[in-house]
Amino acid sequence: MPFSGFAGGQPPRPGLPSPNGCFFRFWRRYAPLLPSARQLTTLLFLTPEQLSELQDPELAAEARAWQQAVFGAYDRWIDTPAFRAEAGDTSLADWLAAVGAVESRAFGFRAPDGSELRAYVPFFCCANHSPAAPTMHLLSLEPPETEAAAAGSAGPEGPGPQHPGAPESGDQGWEPSADMVALRLAPGEEGQLFIDYGKKDTRALVSQYGFVLYGNPYDRLDWGGGRHGPMRRDWVHAAAERLAAALETNPEELAAAPKQGLDPGQPGGAAAWRHPWPGGAAAARVRLRNAAASVVSACGWRSLKERRDVTPATELAAITALTAWSERELRSFPTSPEQDQTLLDGQHQQCAGALEGRVGEARPVCHEAEGRLAEAVGQSSSRLRLAIEYRLERKLLLRAALELVGELRRELLGAG
Repeated sequence: MPFSGFAGGQPPRPGLPSPNGCFFRFWRRYAPLLPSARQLTTLLFLTPEQLSELQDPELAAEARAWQQAVFGAYDRWIDTPAFRAEAGDTSLADWLAAVGAVESRAFGFRAPDGSELRAYVPFFCCANHSPAAPTMHLLSLEPPETEAAAAGSAGPEGPGPQHPGAPESGDQGWEPSADMVALRLAPGEEGQLFIDYGKKDTRALVSQYGFVLYGNPYDRLDWGGGRHGPMRRDWVHAAAERLAAALETNPEELAAAPKQGLDPGQPGGAAAWRHPWPGGAAAARVRLRNAAASVVSACGWRSLKERRDVTPATELAAITALTAWSERELRSFPTSPEQDQTLLDGQHQQCAGALEGRVGEARPVCHEAEGRLAEAVGQSSSRLRLAIEYRLERKLLLRAALELVGELRRELLGAG
């Protein structure tokens, strides 16, 4: 967090914790561990051209609205005489870094009294996200032990840092806060500690946290909001599992398939494209299961009456509709998955250079916030990569859906 203003020796307003107390000493020491504004990849930092590379106009519009809100808050509350008198000068880059660090690392906790606390928790954010991680996030609302609060050796700045929740000289007393957090492995588990941001799909992870999880188990297709079928639920899931099991066979053939132009929706092309894509076989299995869950949600029978109404004709009609929708969605993207992967792999530097050139070229500024953003945080290839990874993951889920419905069609027609 940008506490440089306090370091300049400007006094805070009466009643605030002393800038020389343990709370601010801790944050001054912790701040260098945080990424700078130029290193952050949440959508707050993407330029208009980088937002367009998401190939998701709705998400890009949401990001632009958030950028305007953050800039507006800086002008209204931070870049003011009152705030400078309290905390010293805070640059726009510092403000953006603080917002980006908190929005991409803040965590919600359910307190014992049922209330929800949201806060940035030091060191807690260093753990990686893993869906359904077997880690318990514990929040303590009890004051820290006196001896623990006073722990630490003396240094050039005086006594070592106390617990951030501990009372300072002049404070009214300790207040419960979300920095009383422990990460614990579930009983019987060993290995790396993880945090779980919750049941967030790729769009949500990119929007708030600025990263893509290949094979995110919470990704789904909405099929345009349509309802088809009915279909057999167990039949759909079983087909996805058969295709997932095939990932372990003939890895050399699978790896060569994309270069041979095989169509995943046709016989001989099923499973061929999955292995070489981001996340490997593990992510491909998850995408197939996500596709199955999406099909069942839109087409699976929901009552005994619907179960009795399932026929080969209703299933074939549903498969036809889902196939047509998936193909239209894939065709709507300006680039193919293969082109996206080429850019990520850097196999053809001229392609990546051309894309970087489009992002970095001079152009008229649409509104003041865009120019201020570029000046404050600069350009970053990591943000461009995020945009490409996001759109590629969406397309790979559509490919998985086409493979699944293609398998269902072949089985249905073969049985007939």
